[in-house]
Amino acid sequence: MLQILNLNNEIYLRHISHGICGILIISQNKRRKGELLMISNFEMFTGKAVSSLETAAECASELGHTYVGTEHILLGFIKEGMNIAAAVLKSSNITFSDLYDKISVMVGKGEETSLTLADMTPALRRILECAVGSAESMGTKLVGTEHILMAILSEPGC
Repeated sequence: MLQILNLNNEIYLRHISHGICGILIISQNKRRKGELLMISNFEMFTGKAVSSLETAAECASELGHTYVGTEHILLGFIKEGMNIAAAVLKSSNITFSDLYDKISVMVGKGEETSLTLADMTPALRRILECAVGSAESMGTKLVGTEHILMAILSEPGC
């Protein structure tokens, strides 16, 4: 079982398996006002993260949306399937079909569109920027799906 806890501006990932508990503590680094990381290429992202982002764009297109947002990246994680974020979401009993249906009801569904990652919302860009900062603060060279999910969970309003 994998749990994510946010306590005192630190994120704790707790993994419990066969009675053994491992805890990873991730400090939250706050950006200075106006400081942005421009996400223009995805060389700093893992293959699973890029695949999840591309799948998110496909899901948004399929839903007939005109943007790729944070709700779509959650679909991308689950549909891609073999990544840490998908494991966390699945362990919380979040399924692709349930999430897809909720998004369809809340945001609506239209005729299929053609989207790319260039169609990301400012909120998703901000999430990815935070994920880059999180990965850097952990000393990892690449941003994984776990960093993106942690950024979503720590973003007010998501």
